[in-house]
Amino acid sequence: MSDIPKTSITFESWASYYNLAKVLGDCYRKYGKTVTDFFKLLVLVTEKIDGSNLAIRVSDANGEWHIIFLQGRNSIVWRVDKNKFEDMMSINYGNAKNLATLPIAMKNFAVLVAKKLDVKDIIVYGEAIRTAAHEVPSWHPFGYKVPNGDEWELHLLNSATYKLFADASAAMGFLPELYLDHNSLMSSYKKSTSDKPLVTPPPKAFGGSLGTAIDALHPTMLKKEVKKDPKTGEEIVDLKYPPEAFEGYFIVLENNSNGLKWKQGLHEEQKNIPKEEDLVIDLGDVTSLLWYKKVAEIYNSREEYGNRAPMLRSKASTATRNEEKTLVEKLRADVKKGIANIIGKISGCGNIAKESRMDYIINDIAPQVVNEVKKQYIDSDMEVPYEDKNLLTAAISNLKPIIMNVPFTGAATAAKSSNDDDDG
Repeated sequence: MSDIPKTSITFESWASYYNLAKVLGDCYRKYGKTVTDFFKLLVLVTEKIDGSNLAIRVSDANGEWHIIFLQGRNSIVWRVDKNKFEDMMSINYGNAKNLATLPIAMKNFAVLVAKKLDVKDIIVYGEAIRTAAHEVPSWHPFGYKVPNGDEWELHLLNSATYKLFADASAAMGFLPELYLDHNSLMSSYKKSTSDKPLVTPPPKAFGGSLGTAIDALHPTMLKKEVKKDPKTGEEIVDLKYPPEAFEGYFIVLENNSNGLKWKQGLHEEQKNIPKEEDLVIDLGDVTSLLWYKKVAEIYNSREEYGNRAPMLRSKASTATRNEEKTLVEKLRADVKKGIANIIGKISGCGNIAKESRMDYIINDIAPQVVNEVKKQYIDSDMEVPYEDKNLLTAAISNLKPIIMNVPFTGAATAAKSSNDDDDG
């Protein structure tokens, strides 16, 4: 461990960014710019991939580069001072599931970027994805931070950063034609192997002014396509689900000052976006008003699905269904481990009347199982992959047949908390 860089290891979060409609509504109050001015700003637009936020920090110690940590959206999932190197290969994280060899490819990419910037320490942030059609996850970097005094300096995915990332990907053998657009990215991803996981920036969608970007990309964001019946001439509305792993676009101002989300309505429903009359637009600027209407139409588009939205979501891809099935199976296995850790307390419930045992399960034992499951992840500095309510439901479901079948062994007593016997 002596050759590992002496550095503090702390979680360094990626900032949250507002949706495009909200920023346009607030641009005069916050930035002193009218919507007309804002639409003139130069931007780089990239695809927003629907995956899981995964970052890597690498540092140079005497010419040897080390992975310092891997972190998710909310926590560090692997760190050099607490985890073994080989543990990285078995991490199951978010949408990417088992990371396998991906961290090694991420490290190689981050080191290339750091050397180009001539820095000894860097955090690169990206989106990790895995579909059911392939066993290998991929990673798509969208920004980085480097030390600047006592702070971390943020660099978003503007044109300068994009070239930096594209050059690093090319040095790893991934040429830009592999990720020119969403379809080419997904095709390349599905051809990648565990020996060479795909590591590329997300596809570049547009470069130019914000207004013209909206005008150009609006058709790709629509959830519906209006066709005419060739026989009757009647208009037919075809509701489309977004392509696999496509959320929308991320817009970065070329001056690196801000980033904006423009997600498809089904991914990010926004019911309270600014009204047209609330915008500050230069007098007589009809074009900016038309552009804003196109922005608003995307956020409103989820309403067009009505009750079909949940159905469309569930049928989005085989990947989603398989991932959900895998997570349920993992949840059951983790709950069983949690129960095994407190089995001594369960075996002592024979003196509780059977009519009182459900209260005992719900209010006492099941919460302890939840804590045991969460502890397994927290102790390993990993993100807990379940919501508390789902954990509790699974714990109750698994505990019920066990506790209800324990023979009654004595005088009926009310269920009491096991914490009643604790000191203090």
